[in-house]
Parts: sequence; C-alpha cells; structure tokens
Amino acid sequence: MCAEFRPRFGGNTEPVRRLKWDFPAQDVIIGNDVWIGANVSILKGAQIGDGCVIATGSVVTAGIYPAGSLLGGIPAKVIRSLLEKAEVLT
Repeated sequence: MCAEFRPRFGGNTEPVRRLKWDFPAQDVIIGNDVWIGANVSILKGAQIGDGCVIATGSVVTAGIYPAGSLLGGIPAKVIRSLLEKAEVLT
C-alpha cells in the first residue's frame, strides 16, 4: 500500500480561533514528614496529611488524605494507617 500526503499551505486568510482553556488552578498541600516514592504524580487539589508514605508510581488525585496513611495505586487510595491505635486515641 502506498499513501501520499500533500499538505496545503496558504489560501485561507481567516485568523485561527484560539482555544479557551478553563482549568482553574487548585492548591496542592503536602504535610510534614511525607515520604514520596519515585515516579509519583500528585495532581491539583490533593491534600496529603502529615506523616504519609506514597508508594512508587502512584497517582494522587484531588482529595483529602488523612495523616499517617500509606497511599498507593492508580488512582492512589489509603491502603492502611501507619499510626498505632494508641496514637489515634490520644
């Protein structure tokens, strides 16, 4: 099979319509003592609590993630709490 591509330039004098992107910015909040693994993507609107650990290759989407959590996956979710029960009760 043989195909030929001949782009045409010129001829159209109308201005190119610009696209309007309506993606409002959102803050990313990362708490203290957070460990972030390699190749992690943190998207806008994510709020990661103190002492969290994010597994390698995870994609953290918008949301609130509690302090002391192990996060992982695509999209990232709380796998388990890293805090001991005594720490949670106090």
